[in-house]
Amino acid sequence: MEALVYSSLLIGTLGIIFFSIFFREPPRIIKSNIIIYELCFFFPLFLWFLLIRVTIYSIYIGFGPPSEKLRDPFKEHEDSIF
Repeated sequence: MEALVYSSLLIGTLGIIFFSIFFREPPRIIKSNIIIYELCFFFPLFLWFLLIRVTIYSIYIGFGPPSEKLRDPFKEHEDSIF
């Protein structure tokens, strides 16, 4: 069942990437409005920094001092299997 879910997610993601590359509208250049140029520059930077911050925070939570408070459900059920 998991393989079916992961395969459908992979195929869906590849389909979105395919259609976004090959069936996009050509970019339009707007010469009159300088605000749009600033947005086009800073918005990807904002998304990139957000992604980096979330990644660093998740690594800190997973491996840093707060990781001692996390519980491992696999270790809890490890003794009941045997």
